[in-house]
Amino acid sequence: MLGGVTLIERIVVLGAGHVGTALSSMCGAVGVRHAVVDDRPRFARAERLPSAERVLCMPFPAALDRLEPDSRCAVVILTRCHRTDMACLEHALATDASYIGL
Repeated sequence: MLGGVTLIERIVVLGAGHVGTALSSMCGAVGVRHAVVDDRPRFARAERLPSAERVLCMPFPAALDRLEPDSRCAVVILTRCHRTDMACLEHALATDASYIGL
């Protein structure tokens, strides 16, 4: 915590499409630890996301359970459809993540 503000140490990116891939590259460029999740095997591949600390191919809620976002973590939801985004948002709100972006 810095002056009452929680510092983000890690980002969980939900969605490995073109926006999630770009965000992963940006995180890597500035040295932010991050994991990328997608439930589609052709998107959730380490070679597509070389700067990600972890790449998981699994259902998004299960990935959030596994990654356990805490108060030093941000969750960014960038999936392929609004229904999936909403399911991710509902699950993310039940975590301790200090920031959830959609």
